[in-house]
Amino acid sequence: MTDKEILTEVYRKLEAATAMPSTQDAGSVRRFIEQEWQREDERVQLDEYNRNRSIEEQYKSYDEMVQRVSY
Repeated sequence: MTDKEILTEVYRKLEAATAMPSTQDAGSVRRFIEQEWQREDERVQLDEYNRNRSIEEQYKSYDEMVQRVSY
């Protein structure tokens, strides 16, 4: 199994487990997996977007992104 397949299976099991009120930890793990999937999707999307941009434009976008996130 690939990492993604393993996470998908774990996610399915956690989804079933969070239906029970006594398993709140499973919910936090499920949310963590969802966040990581979202980050990976965003990274892939950014890579695809940057494929046709110059290095200078890519760095400028990255710097702007970091400034928005940093407090």
